[in-house]
Amino acid sequence: MSAHRFVLLLWLVAACVSAQQFPPAPADGIHDDTRALSEGSHQQLAKEIADFRARHDIDAWFVATTFLREGQTLRSEARLLRQTWSGERPAVLLLYDRAKDLEMVTYAPSLWQNLSTADLFSLRDKIHTRMTDKSKPPEQRLRESMRELLREVSAMMNMESKANQVYTHDYFRMLRWFILAVLGGAFIFGIAGMLARRRDVRAAHVCLMPQIDVPPRLGAPHSGGISATWDGKTSA
Repeated sequence: MSAHRFVLLLWLVAACVSAQQFPPAPADGIHDDTRALSEGSHQQLAKEIADFRARHDIDAWFVATTFLREGQTLRSEARLLRQTWSGERPAVLLLYDRAKDLEMVTYAPSLWQNLSTADLFSLRDKIHTRMTDKSKPPEQRLRESMRELLREVSAMMNMESKANQVYTHDYFRMLRWFILAVLGGAFIFGIAGMLARRRDVRAAHVCLMPQIDVPPRLGAPHSGGISATWDGKTSA
């Protein structure tokens, strides 16, 4: 077995072991083993997550835990959870470490590619600011943060969809005007060509006239008449 295949095999084994250490993906998108949410908040968030998924075909996860796996940071743990539960699908995940009272938001690569990077970073900062507002209880901060995450990502997706529609509409409108301009230009050049050909035909017409030599007749300088000779040559 080559070294490359051996490394790949070890990576697959490590991924499988890592996946087995995670809990199964929650059906309603909420994994709360700390009871950070009340039953009412849990059900309301589950409904909003289901609506978000149905509207945009994007997975949304909320995770509240009291510990991180050994060797993992809050960021890496959130990313691994999202990858384990969603794979390559577009997804967002909010992870809350209740022991440290810290949160982390992670986005799937497809969202980074399709949405504004600045807006995604700004949304992450907004959620962090909301979570650091100690004047509110943790449950309220978590509930509002998850709702803001869903609402802002939904707004970004709607803006992206409208931008694509406008681009498509403008593209076809520009294409239509381009076709009309080409046809109009072809018509104008065709008329100009016809007029130019007629002018060339007129210019090619030759008027045949005899070469005439008219000298005065000797002896009759006054009204004595003239004589004309034609040498058969023509002039244009």
